[in-house]
Amino acid sequence: MIQKVSIQNRASIRDLSFSPAQINYIYGGNGTGKTTISEVFEEYGACPSPYLIFSSSRPEEVLVYNRNFVKQNFRDKNAIKGIFTLGKESTEASQAVEALQIKIAGARDTIARLEEAVRIKQNNGEALFSGIAAACWEYKKRFETSFHDAFKGFLTKDKFATQCLAIYDKYAGSYEEESLEGLESAYQQLFGTVVSTYDPLTLPPSALEEIERNPLFVTSLITSNHSQFATFVEKLNAGNWVSQGIALLDQTHGICPFCQQPLTFSAREELGNLFDESYKEACEQLKVLYSRYKGQAEALLTALDQMLAQAKAIPFCAADKLEQYLSLFKLTIKNNLTLMAQKLQNPATPYRLDISTDPFDCIVAILNEANSQIESNNALVSRLTSSKRNLQNRIWQYVVFGGTLAERIAQYDTDRDAL
Repeated sequence: MIQKVSIQNRASIRDLSFSPAQINYIYGGNGTGKTTISEVFEEYGACPSPYLIFSSSRPEEVLVYNRNFVKQNFRDKNAIKGIFTLGKESTEASQAVEALQIKIAGARDTIARLEEAVRIKQNNGEALFSGIAAACWEYKKRFETSFHDAFKGFLTKDKFATQCLAIYDKYAGSYEEESLEGLESAYQQLFGTVVSTYDPLTLPPSALEEIERNPLFVTSLITSNHSQFATFVEKLNAGNWVSQGIALLDQTHGICPFCQQPLTFSAREELGNLFDESYKEACEQLKVLYSRYKGQAEALLTALDQMLAQAKAIPFCAADKLEQYLSLFKLTIKNNLTLMAQKLQNPATPYRLDISTDPFDCIVAILNEANSQIESNNALVSRLTSSKRNLQNRIWQYVVFGGTLAERIAQYDTDRDAL
């Protein structure tokens, strides 16, 4: 319990000492020291006070409710009227929030001012660019007739101006003067001729000659039997006629389909031996050769037709000669297929096929010559493309530095940097 209160020379109190009872009532007018006395008790909560003497050394809890307490613990500055903030910590937090809100408001004002400054600079920059773009466009009109194709890709005002600015930045201080007449002459040489690159002509190899030279086609296929009957049939060259008649014997019940006379058993047996297994194998081989030849020829002719269509689009290719030899090659293939079909029907008859190598070799020779010219043409076009790019660059430099446009661009850079 507090034993004595002793205050000297503090605020309006010069010298005050009293021993408080359990309940004390302190009153007085304004400025007489009531709040000063409460502050003495309030300070004890923070550290020992020389103004208070206790009856024991045990610390006492001191609670003070005065205007300082109200100020520290009650806030009526909330956004909603009638709502108060209670507690010292909450009050301090509220004060910190208010301070941050003031900073935020200030930052927003700063941002708004900066954004307005940026907008003004952007508007001024756009106005500057619009002016230099108009100046560049006037120069474009001067040279449009002479160098139209050199300006492709930059045929709008903004793109043309942007290219002029890029050329100025790259070559300012290193431009070498050229004459307009020289540039115009070079332009006519490089841009006055339309050139194109071409893909090489390709063709698969031909394997038809191997089939065309197969000895089966010139061989009279009858039998390996050397009986008198076989010799008689071979001398009469009647192998095809006899083989066709044998195929009909089963239908005529042993009656010869030609003379309508019955055949003896021995005659039928000898006829059966006339066309043995070797004959049948040779006939099957003819069928395989015919099928292979037809398939390879069709694939090769398709490739040749495609190659001819490609060759006709190449001005320096001898497409007319190529077409003539291709027609001859097709005729050779057609005749050979006809002869092969006849050989299948008449195995005993020899057929000599035409060799397709000669017209095909002529086609290959024309193709090789065309490919040599294509290679030379493509190399020339490559060099021409490089020369065009170089000339375009020289023309752009002349547009920028050949007159007064460079001075306008230099002034533009100065004004833009001053924004």
